[in-house]
Amino acid sequence: MAKRTVYHLSHHAGTKTWKIKREGLAKPVKTFRLKKTALAFGQRLAKKHFPGQLKIHDRWGRLQNEYTYGNDPRRYPS
Repeated sequence: MAKRTVYHLSHHAGTKTWKIKREGLAKPVKTFRLKKTALAFGQRLAKKHFPGQLKIHDRWGRLQNEYTYGNDPRRYPS
């Protein structure tokens, strides 16, 4: 099974921008002025690198939501 590629969408207070970073890398993949635009880009990126995951953080760094594409581990039995 392929290892999941994880991206994080987070706010950078110093520049008042939103950044998409790949987990394990120091440099951001891309920087955006609006969170909405960054979210759309991040979702496309995570889908493209299947299996992928996008973790969305709020302005203060708290985990807000996450999207998993492929091999989603179930939290609750069906």
